[in-house]
Amino acid sequence: MIYFSSLPYKYSNIYIVKEDEFVKRIFLNDDSFLSFHENYNPKRSDLILKDEVMQLTEYIDGKRKKFDIHYELLGTKFQKIVWEKILGIRYSEAKRYSDIAKEIDRPLATRAVGNACRKNALPIIVPCHRVISTKGLGGFFGQDNEFSKIKAYLINLERTS
Repeated sequence: MIYFSSLPYKYSNIYIVKEDEFVKRIFLNDDSFLSFHENYNPKRSDLILKDEVMQLTEYIDGKRKKFDIHYELLGTKFQKIVWEKILGIRYSEAKRYSDIAKEIDRPLATRAVGNACRKNALPIIVPCHRVISTKGLGGFFGQDNEFSKIKAYLINLERTS
């Protein structure tokens, strides 16, 4: 069974999706979750996701810097390598896409690192918002203006907490 819960934040709602004891997806706005909901019809369960909602609420409130959430990374081998490296970026710090590419011994794979960030199903938990471009913030789930604002919000949240 697939379950979800949500919590409000500045831009919309954060939706957390859990299946087989693992958080598998997090959505940062209503539109992206509604598409998922139409396809998979998850059941709302605030009780099953109580701890995850609490941890994400604490993060949004600036009171949590690390998570103790059981999750499963859904992606290709390359994407999982990138995400594992990104998990090592400390709270309130940032690295460039090119830094991650070099750290995984693929120095020419800067764009592929950006694409892996765009495919990240667990934003905030796997903090792709901490990966920036040499020319500014860079994208966040593509170049959508709403998601760029969310990326800036998350970076600023961490820097001021």
